[in-house]
Amino acid sequence: MNYYLAHPKKSQELVREWQQSVEARFVKCKFFNPFYTNDSMINVDELLDSESPVDIVYKDLTLINCCDRLVAIIDSNIKYGTIFEIKHAYDMGMPITAIVLNGDENHPWLRYYCDTILTSYESFEKKIIIEGMLK
Repeated sequence: MNYYLAHPKKSQELVREWQQSVEARFVKCKFFNPFYTNDSMINVDELLDSESPVDIVYKDLTLINCCDRLVAIIDSNIKYGTIFEIKHAYDMGMPITAIVLNGDENHPWLRYYCDTILTSYESFEKKIIIEGMLK
């Protein structure tokens, strides 16, 4: 299963640690993280200086289009990119799971756009990965 991992820049290190842990434990699970190329972190500030917004957004949208599900990390660092990535996946008919860590799991916009709303990384591993493997 290929997951696009939408999350705020400020959360990238913590999210990356979780991502690598999940991929090590569940070998059939592959995340595509827009802040990393293979094992290297992308310097977003340099990228913003060197590439046009069209190129940056197009790369992310292309990556989303190659995935089976969008996983959005919603925390206190939430920014615009994550929200627009959710909307793009929704428009494509892609399943969307939000891992909401800031207490906003009942927000009407999240409930409208997301198929699954969870409140911890552990619940994602149990509900989406493990239950998905059993189906």
